Amino acid sequence: MSNKTIKQRIAVVAASALTAGFLSVVAMPAANAAAGDVTITTSTGTITAPSFSGSVGTGTITATGTVTFAAALVASSVAELRISGGTFTSVTSGAIINGDGTRAYQSAYGVAIAGLVAKPTAAGRDMVVTSFGGTSGTADGGTAAIAAAAAATTRVSTTTITVVAAGVSGVYSSAKSWFAIVDSASTGSSVTNADTTYANIINAGGTGVISYSLKDALDAALASTAIVYATIKSGACVIGLNTAPSAGTMVVGVSPTDLIYVAQADSTNTPAAT
Repeated sequence: MSNKTIKQRIAVVAASALTAGFLSVVAMPAANAAAGDVTITTSTGTITAPSFSGSVGTGTITATGTVTFAAALVASSVAELRISGGTFTSVTSGAIINGDGTRAYQSAYGVAIAGLVAKPTAAGRDMVVTSFGGTSGTADGGTAAIAAAAAATTRVSTTTITVVAAGVSGVYSSAKSWFAIVDSASTGSSVTNADTTYANIINAGGTGVISYSLKDALDAALASTAIVYATIKSGACVIGLNTAPSAGTMVVGVSPTDLIYVAQADSTNTPAAT
């Protein structure tokens, strides 16, 4: 059987499968895109990769990072992107950025925008990029297209990028970490800073439990190699990482979540009842 015959048979089988519904081919030509439809092509300083769910985009980057947008070619239409909490710093092609970097206009009818770079203003402030679809126009583009894009009022998508300080990922944050005195070891690692009522009062012979969960400023757990130092000064108490410690005034734990146990140094002869 010749190569030509093999190719013809493959083509017939594929066509038959499509007809029978076994295979499906989906193409998204640029002509089917709507004015103002944008995509995120890349990002830097990425903590959580920016992405879209429908017309809503989200992500997290550092204050020194960037997010790059693109818009598909749409015949006889234009798009505009507006930004708050940041600026458009550059574009590869297809758009004109205004003087203060807060707006980017499609530069001609039916052209694609490529490489539109958005940079955040500062950590702690969201960078929000909103796209708008322009009115249909003629094929001449140029000044008329820019004017149409600037007048666009149909909101198409909104992308909200959380901006955090560089270097906060994996770095201990006292604001996000949790410590609590709990009433038993069965409670596991702490999920709140609230102490269990009366858990700080322990009968002689009993063991107090301090639960902790260490996180960074992004509310993510620290690495399993996180080191925890705990010390007590009272000679009447001992501390440990195991239930009912009998000696020691200092522990070193290697875990972002764990329990620290505190007991009387002499649970039998200590006069105190609690």
